[in-house]
Amino acid sequence: PSTIISYALPKDGSVKLVIYNIMGEVVRVLADDEMSAGYYSVQWDGRNNSGSLLPSGVYLYSINSGEFSATKKLTLMK
Repeated sequence: PSTIISYALPKDGSVKLVIYNIMGEVVRVLADDEMSAGYYSVQWDGRNNSGSLLPSGVYLYSINSGEFSATKKLTLMK
């Protein structure tokens, strides 16, 4: 199981993209870096930061860059 999260940066800046479980615990950090303006895609393979496969369920992802912040829901199904 995997999914692709796409996003666009209108200007250069710091980007942090994090996956959380439904209890709000960080399970995977997909991006935490300075990036140039442009379009990006990150693939999440359903694994946590330790490399273990996570169970099916609802997860949240949060993206923060400068003044922009968004949190969305995703469902992991195996």
